[in-house]
This record gives sequence, C-alpha cells and structure tokens, in this order.
Amino acid sequence: MKTGEPKWEKWDPGTMVLLWRALGLLLLSSLWLSGPTSEAGVVLLLVLLIMALARWRFALPGWTVLIDQVACFLVFPDWPQASLALALPVFEGLLAGQPWLLLPGLSWALLFTPLSPLLGAALTQAAFSGWALGCWTRTARISRREADRQRRDRYELERLKSELLMANIQAARTAELTERNRIARQLHDDVGHELTAAVLALQAFEQLWREEDPRAGDMLLQLKQRLSIGAEHLRETVYNIQPIKPLGADRLREIAGGFTACPVGFQVHGDTSAV
Repeated sequence: MKTGEPKWEKWDPGTMVLLWRALGLLLLSSLWLSGPTSEAGVVLLLVLLIMALARWRFALPGWTVLIDQVACFLVFPDWPQASLALALPVFEGLLAGQPWLLLPGLSWALLFTPLSPLLGAALTQAAFSGWALGCWTRTARISRREADRQRRDRYELERLKSELLMANIQAARTAELTERNRIARQLHDDVGHELTAAVLALQAFEQLWREEDPRAGDMLLQLKQRLSIGAEHLRETVYNIQPIKPLGADRLREIAGGFTACPVGFQVHGDTSAV
C-alpha cells in the first residue's frame, strides 16, 4: 500500500466476503456452545465450513447453495437453531446473483419454523450483505477486465510504436542507400563520362600537337568543353547533396540571425560536426 493511501482501500470484495463467512460461522458456533449441545449442530457447522472453504478456494456454481439449505433442513429436528444457519445460503445466493435458488429454504423457514425477530433480522442482514457484496464484486470484476483491456491496449500501442520506430529507421537507411546509389550513378554517368572523354581528347591533342596538325586547336577546344561540362555536372551533384535547410550550427546561426525581438550574437567555437 502506498504512503498516504486510505486504509479502507486495502479491503477488496473477496476479503469482505471471506470476513462475512468467517463471522457467520463464528456466530453459529457461539450459538451452538451457548445452548444445549447437539451432535447434529456440529455436523451442520462442519458442512457449512467445508462449503465456505470450497467457495473460497474454487469457483463453485450457484446451485451449491441448495446443499447448505438441505443440511439445515436435515439438522433442524435435532437442533432447532439451525434455522438461523439459513442466513449463510441466503448470503451466498444473493452474492452469486441467483436469489431464486433460495426459494426452498425461505419457503421451509416460513412454513415450518416459528418466525422470530432474530430469524428475520439474520435473514435480512444476510440478504442485504450478499446483495451489496455481490454488486461490489461484479463492479470490481468489470473494473479489472477494463484495466486488463487498457493494459493490453497500452502494450499493443507500445509494440506498434516500436515497430514504427524500427520502420522509420529502416526507411531512413533505405533512403540513404538509395541516395548514395543515385549520386554514384550520376557521378559515373555524367561526370565520369565527361572526364573520360576529356582524357581521350587530351591524348588526341597531344598526338596532334606533336604532329603539328592544324586540328589540334579544335581538339583543344573540345577538351575545354568536356572539362566545363564535367565541372558543371559535378557542381550540380554537390548542390543536390546539400540540404534544403541548414543543419546543426548553421541552423542555429540562421535562427539567431532571424530573431528580431532583441539583438542576438551568435559565436561558434570548436568542432560543430556533432551539433
């Protein structure tokens, strides 16, 4: 429990149900000890205790409250106080949300047992407690299912987020490789071809120059054109590599230069490649 958490929050429906069952069995045991001892009363208490433990450990179906009622019917001739034990099956029936299963026990109590204020109070209190704890249990179960669903959705979102991040990283790597291949292909197809042609033109010019061929001037002009075209292709390739917007320290310098609210000075020292 967290510091400052209200103490009542540690009580969950399961704890309250277990406490009510234990209290009911304790009161029946006190009633048996305070009156004439009867072996049938001990048998009834053992049956009710076994059923309570079974319901605590296992999810028994609702019709098992009939077993508690039959035990009360059988023990009543030898121990008349067994009619008060009907409070336990009444509690269990309303806790399970199946009050129609209590019709045999309530009908028998009205027909064959003297109706006393104590019996009426016990049955009323058991019915109200069972109904209240049953509503609380069902509400808590719905809340737990909703919490589990939200937890699963949150885990699914986290998984999708991780997948999206990995997909973005993979897409960035793919784009980088694609851009590298494009630049390499452009350098090879444009600049490389022009430089190769320029080298061939230079070799031809040297040969014509040694032979004093008048075509050497035309070959020199062609060599210059090839070199100019290659240099232009190289400048275009370098320009396309540069980002549209400045990055790193250059971006900070641009932001500082465009700030007009007050004069801002921007100075750079050292290596800014990591910015």
